[in-house]
Amino acid sequence: MLDKKDIEVLKELIQTELKPVNDNIQSLKVGQNKHSILLENMNKKLNTVIEGQQAQREQIDRHFQRLENNMKDDNTLIKSALKTVSGDVKDIKNDTNKLKDENKEIKKVTARNNYDIQLLKESI
Repeated sequence: MLDKKDIEVLKELIQTELKPVNDNIQSLKVGQNKHSILLENMNKKLNTVIEGQQAQREQIDRHFQRLENNMKDDNTLIKSALKTVSGDVKDIKNDTNKLKDENKEIKKVTARNNYDIQLLKESI
């Protein structure tokens, strides 16, 4: 059996042998704390980047929505203007055809009048 002196020697031996292990554990704890702080800082920065990206995405979505609405409005306006212009062109064509017909009629009447004038001149 071990006496007190042997137990004390064993205790000191164990403490001496465990000191480097305890020192390693302590340095690992310090390193772990540093890594934890670094991870927290990186997490904060990453969250900031994510928030910025989300805000940018929302801004781009709003911008595209405005562009789409503007394009729809412009498209509607162009269609309306095209209908109006098409109607105007159709009216102009009709008026032009009427004027051509009237011009032909005027030429006929003018020719008859010239003929009548010639007859009157000859009869005088």
